[in-house]
Amino acid sequence: MMAQHFQPDDSMQIIDLKGGQFFPYYNLKCISVLGEGHDGTVVLASSAQGLVAVKTVQRSESRPSRTRRFFVEVNAMRSLSHPHLVPCYQAAMCDAYFAYSMPWYPGGDLTTVLSGHHPMDTPTILRCMIEVSFAVEYLHERCFAHLDIKLENVFLDGAGHAHLGDLGLIQHVTTESRTLPAIDLGGTYAYLGPERFQAGPHDRVDPFKCDVYALGVMCWVLVSKEETGVNVDYQSRMRAATGLRMSLRSALDQMLAPDPAQRPTASKVLELLFMASVF
Repeated sequence: MMAQHFQPDDSMQIIDLKGGQFFPYYNLKCISVLGEGHDGTVVLASSAQGLVAVKTVQRSESRPSRTRRFFVEVNAMRSLSHPHLVPCYQAAMCDAYFAYSMPWYPGGDLTTVLSGHHPMDTPTILRCMIEVSFAVEYLHERCFAHLDIKLENVFLDGAGHAHLGDLGLIQHVTTESRTLPAIDLGGTYAYLGPERFQAGPHDRVDPFKCDVYALGVMCWVLVSKEETGVNVDYQSRMRAATGLRMSLRSALDQMLAPDPAQRPTASKVLELLFMASVF
């Protein structure tokens, strides 16, 4: 049975193994390393039920942000549930590291697809973007902003369906203004809207419109096959693009609007992408 069919325990807690190790505790066997980054290592592991991915993060007193990000991510994955969000199966604290298990997505992430020999066609791109946008709409309706939407954080299952992961920078927005101090937001430079670069130390921004801009960047890169850049003038690039269907151009133009007030909501993004997939 594929890992995607596992059901996480609704009562799942972050267990303190107190000297124990994550892999033997959950009867997992490490197979190979899937990826390594500054936030941890992801490995492919086998269990009695099938294959899973396990993320481990080294504990470090000098890097408290690592600990915070781990707990933020696991708690978000535990409390939020959507068909196109990556779930968490088990999570634990070990003496030297934190770890959690999640589905293994055999299709890899969208950077793998983009750099492969069989690039996505426009209908497939739009289907994936719609699936990710469904997940973003779900988050926004519950006042959560993802804040790190990018190709590397979208994973494809065996059927080619998209799943949004890496919730380590997610924020719950409880202010009436639905804004947050710009200085408190994380993210990846190539996916940040102009307002993030223009913000002063005391300025606030709309994190939901930041997510919409990142969706636009991701869609543009998939469609154009161009590399991402920092503070790119996407409006000029779209004007120069040829062969871009009008409905898709309109969707991109709105998502990538330099003024966040002119960007659509995630729900409206879904409407625009559905229109682009039909016309």
